[in-house]
Amino acid sequence: MEPQIDIPTGATLLAAHAAGDAEEVMAIIADSPLEAWFSVPPDKMQEILRTVPPELITGGSAARAFRLYLNGPVVAQPSPALDASDAAALFFDARGRGNARESVEIVRRVFDDERTNPLFDETAGIATFQAVQMGLSQMLAGDHEAALASFTAARRTRPPETLTALLRDAYVKAALVHALYGDQHSARRKLDLAADLPRTSSWVEHVIDSHAALAEAVLVRDVDLDAAIERVERIPVPLLGELWPYRVEALFRLHLRRGRLDEAYASVERFRPAASGFVPGEGLAGSVFAAAGVTVALLRGDLALARSLLREVDDRPAAFRLLRESVAIASGESADSIRRLIGLHGQTAPLRQLEFFRVCLLSAALLGQGDTDDAAAVLRGVIERYGGLRDADRVYVPEVVAQFAETTVDGWPGDFGNNHLLGHQVPVLTPREREVLTLLATDRTRAQIAEALFVSENTVKSQQRTLFRKLGAGTRVEALLAAQRLGLL
Repeated sequence: MEPQIDIPTGATLLAAHAAGDAEEVMAIIADSPLEAWFSVPPDKMQEILRTVPPELITGGSAARAFRLYLNGPVVAQPSPALDASDAAALFFDARGRGNARESVEIVRRVFDDERTNPLFDETAGIATFQAVQMGLSQMLAGDHEAALASFTAARRTRPPETLTALLRDAYVKAALVHALYGDQHSARRKLDLAADLPRTSSWVEHVIDSHAALAEAVLVRDVDLDAAIERVERIPVPLLGELWPYRVEALFRLHLRRGRLDEAYASVERFRPAASGFVPGEGLAGSVFAAAGVTVALLRGDLALARSLLREVDDRPAAFRLLRESVAIASGESADSIRRLIGLHGQTAPLRQLEFFRVCLLSAALLGQGDTDDAAAVLRGVIERYGGLRDADRVYVPEVVAQFAETTVDGWPGDFGNNHLLGHQVPVLTPREREVLTLLATDRTRAQIAEALFVSENTVKSQQRTLFRKLGAGTRVEALLAAQRLGLL
C-alpha cells in the first residue's frame, strides 16, 4: 500500500549527510529524534552516525542512544545516574540479548516514573514510543497482561501525524497477544482499527504488516487452517524481528489445531537454527522450543521426557505455568494441581484463551479426583462467561474433559476436544504400589520383596496384580517398561 503520510525528516537528514554537514545531521536528530529514526532504515542510520565526529555526539542525546544501540553491546550498568541515551541503549541491548525481563527492570530502576520519563528526550510522541517498547519487552518476557496494559497506555495520547505508525504498532501487537493468548474477537477489532489508520512512509510499516499478518493467520476458522499455515510460512522472517517466537508458537498452534502433531513439532525444529537473541529458560524466546517439546512429549505419553524438558521452561509466565499443570495432571498429581490452578486465576483471567485452558485443566484434575459435580460446574461457568466456544478453543480441551462435557454440560458441542491432550494419563499409584514397583525394578524375587516389605507373598502378589492392571501390563517386564515410559521410575 502507498503511504498516506510522508515523513520529511528522512529526506532532510539524508540530504545533510550527503552534503557532509555533520552538525546539521545532529541538529535534525536532536529536533525530531523519532521522526529521524523511523524515516531512515537502521542500516542507513548506522552509516550516517559513523560519519559524525564523536565530539558532536553529546551525552544524553538521541544520536548517542542510536549509536550505542546500533553498535552495541552496551557494558554500562543501569542506575539512576545514567543519562537517557545510556539507559535507552541498555534497554534495547538487554532485550536484544534475550533478557526481556531485564530490559523492563532497567526502565523501572533508572526512571522514577516510567510513564512520564522517556528513554531519549522529552519530545512529542516519546511516551507512545516508550509504551510500545515496554509492551514489546513484556511480550517477549511472557507477561502478556502487562503488555496489553502498555499497548493501551500507548494509545492514550495520539502522537504527531508523522508517527502514526506507533499507534498502528500498538494496535497490532495487542492483536497478536490476543490472537494467541487472549480474546480473538478483541484481536480482530484491534486489527481493524490498525487498518483504518493512515500509513506513513516509515520503514517500520512493513514490520508492522508482518506482525498483523501473523495475527490474522491465527484467527482463522478450522476450515482455513491449511491456508493460514501457508500465509505464516510466506512472512519474511527478518521482518518479524524480535517477535520470531510468536511465529514459532503460531505455526505450532495451527498444526496442533489440524491434529498434526509430527508436523507441529517439525515446524518448531525447522526454525531452531534461525533463532537468535535468546537465553535458554528466559522468557518466551528462551522457552518456546522446550515448551513445544514438553507439549509433544506430553501428547505422546512420554512423561519422563516432558518433565525433563520442563526444566528448560521459564516458570513465571502464566502460559508456561499452565503447561506445568498439564504435566502434573497427566502424572497423576491432580490433588495438588487443583490448588495451584485455582491460585492461577488472577494471572489467567484477563486472557480468555489462557483462562479457558486453566478451567479445562481444572476440570480434568477434578475428574481425576472423582469430583464430577465440580468438574461440570467449572465448565458450565466458562460456557456462560464466554457465551459458547470457538474453533481455537478446541486445542485446549483434554479428551477426557470433552467426553465428559459432551454428555454433562449444556451448550458443549459434540466431538469438541484435543484427541491427544492428556490422553496418556499416568495411573495414580498408592505409596505401597510405588514401593512394590521400585522393588520390581530390582532383581529381587517375590519372596524377597515380601521380606523387604514385611508382608506375605500373597499380599505382594495381590498388590502386584493391581499394579499390573493400572499399568496395562501382563508381565513384570511389560510393567517395568510401561512405568519407565510413563515416568514412574
